[in-house]
Amino acid sequence: MDAGTLTKSDYLLYRQAPLHLWARAHGRLSDAPPSAQDLHRMRQGLAIEPAARAFLEARLAGQAVLNWQPTFSDGPYEFRADVLARDEASGDVDLYEIKAVTRLDASHIEDTAFQALVLRTHHPLRRATIVHLNREYVRGAELKPAGLFIAEDVTAQIEVVEPLVLAERARAHALLAEAAAAPLEAHCTNPNTCPCPEVCHPGLPELSIYDIPRLNAGKAAELRERGVLDLRDVPGDFPLTDRQRRMVLATQTGAPLIDVERIRSTLAGLAWPLWFLDYETFDPSLPWFKGYRPYQDMVFQFSLHVLTEPGADPQHFEHLALGPDDPGRSVAAALAAVMQPTGAVLVWNKGFEAARNKEMASLYPEYAETLLSINDRLFDLMTVFGQGHYIHPGFKGSASIKSVLPVLLPQFSYADLPVGEGSQAMQVWEELVRGARQGEARREAIQDLLAYCRLDTLAMLEIWRFLSLL
Repeated sequence: MDAGTLTKSDYLLYRQAPLHLWARAHGRLSDAPPSAQDLHRMRQGLAIEPAARAFLEARLAGQAVLNWQPTFSDGPYEFRADVLARDEASGDVDLYEIKAVTRLDASHIEDTAFQALVLRTHHPLRRATIVHLNREYVRGAELKPAGLFIAEDVTAQIEVVEPLVLAERARAHALLAEAAAAPLEAHCTNPNTCPCPEVCHPGLPELSIYDIPRLNAGKAAELRERGVLDLRDVPGDFPLTDRQRRMVLATQTGAPLIDVERIRSTLAGLAWPLWFLDYETFDPSLPWFKGYRPYQDMVFQFSLHVLTEPGADPQHFEHLALGPDDPGRSVAAALAAVMQPTGAVLVWNKGFEAARNKEMASLYPEYAETLLSINDRLFDLMTVFGQGHYIHPGFKGSASIKSVLPVLLPQFSYADLPVGEGSQAMQVWEELVRGARQGEARREAIQDLLAYCRLDTLAMLEIWRFLSLL
């Protein structure tokens, strides 16, 4: 990168954490490829651009001349605008920024303020507007840009933050030329998502303070100031919640903390048969089918393991929708064909499955009775771990099934699967429905998706069995 130029993306990286920008300037960012989730979000951002362009062209037709993606600089500061609109009658200039989000946050306002400061050195700026997706938009038979987007005037908001941006961009620019060692106080507070962990968190122990569940940034900073990075070194008098303290204690002693009576009482009320259910979903920025909103999850797959009675061998049902039509309808129909109206339905993260069932019940009323009945019988197996009834140092503070399973039952593993997490499943499914995989590659991809979702419900069944033997 040019050490003399600070772009808008540089500024936003600096605002994440100053060391992130320092690492980029010194070639110290991680060379790991973008994750499946990163790629998915990038694709969803690109997907809205043609529709957003159509929206603005229709909105400003006959009123302004549109200049798409012009670049402006002011000394060391540079940005590329999404759209610059010049009023044909008055000559006034308006800035339009396009965001693939359904609601704005502080970073979007700072982003636009950075642009406005540079742009005003070239043109008198009348108005700054952010065009973003309308979360209340429901697609009809066709996708209509007129209702899909909201043009939100943020002129007043950017004027409020411009003094902050002026000061911070100067600090960011000075950091670009900093050749000294990285300033340790400028690190981020999330090593799991850090783009330069060797810079922000050098020598971080395998079990660190960042593994304490729901530890806020202020308390993490206080521990660092005390020189405490290893979770096992957290002082006994440091203020933590009960769950946090129990997790620290389990790590310090090296032994799990198990509330056997609480687990037994939690599982005792489950009605038979037991259904272990999992969905896979895809959340496009632009809704693909009638009745959907931007970023609304489409259920394209389910796996269902069933135990009809204690000691019975499990039965398994699964469905993967790959046709050109709404996958949710196919999933709901296949589920209704096998799901009985009695017995507990065990899931991992109850809120997710419950929301999908409610949405599908609204979209496909012919299956509403089955879907809403499932919601009436849901039991979240994750709560055993999320509420701290079973705490193990190996979970590293997480209640994710991918953290719990290999600790309790190491014979089961996601690591060996070609598709091993949800964002990968989304990517593979999209490639299948768009025809990007054919022949043997297609057959293998289908089996990979089925194996991934199948392991989710098998994992729940086996974890339930493990807990039942306590």
